[in-house]
Amino acid sequence: MSGNRNVENDESHVGALFNIGLAMESLGRLSEADSFYKAVLREDPDHVLAHRQLGVSAVKKGLYEKATIYFQAALRLRPGDPALKEALSKASEQWGTVQKKLDHKVH
Repeated sequence: MSGNRNVENDESHVGALFNIGLAMESLGRLSEADSFYKAVLREDPDHVLAHRQLGVSAVKKGLYEKATIYFQAALRLRPGDPALKEALSKASEQWGTVQKKLDHKVH
C-alpha cells in the first residue's frame, strides 16, 4: 500500500464508513449511523446501500416521508430491486396512514 494514497477517495474508506454506520444502527444509535451513511454519500453519491440504510433508519424513527425519499433514490440507482420496491411501498403506505391521521386531527 502506497503511503501517498488519498484515503478519502479509497473505496475501502467508503466501505469502512458504511460498516461503522451498520454497527451504530445495530446498537440502536440511529443518528450516529445516519451520520456515517451521509458521509458515504458525500464520497459516493451513488452508493445504493447507504441510501437504503438511511431509508431503513428513517422508518425506524417513524419518518416515513423521509424514508420514501431515500428508497426512491436507491431505486433510481437499482430500478429492478424487489426489496427496495417493497421497502418503498411499505414506507409510502405508512406515510399515507400518518397523513390520514393528521388530517382527521385537523378536521
